[in-house]
Amino acid sequence: MIKMKLSELSGKTVFDDAGKKLGQIHDVVLDLNEGRVYRLTTASINGTSRDEVARVFRENSILFKNIKALGNIVLVSTASAPEEHEPEAKTEHKHHPHYGGLAAKYARH
Repeated sequence: MIKMKLSELSGKTVFDDAGKKLGQIHDVVLDLNEGRVYRLTTASINGTSRDEVARVFRENSILFKNIKALGNIVLVSTASAPEEHEPEAKTEHKHHPHYGGLAAKYARH
């Protein structure tokens, strides 16, 4: 189990296991029903439309289960893991109703 404060993830550089830089962490997406980190994004989802959030999830995010190491940098596996379905939300979120209550923003300022 990886232990780190969520606020410490923001701005960390992400590399794949082939050494390719994928970007820097912008957002941490939580599954509040399961009480776990679900996904990290390398693009901001703050204040964006539902369609833009879906695009960021497809193109600029990493499933937390694909993280191999977390320290000064984040190392992720390039092996393709089966895609998970987005967790079901029990409550509506005022900015992103489709992802209700899942996104937790720890923005770099």
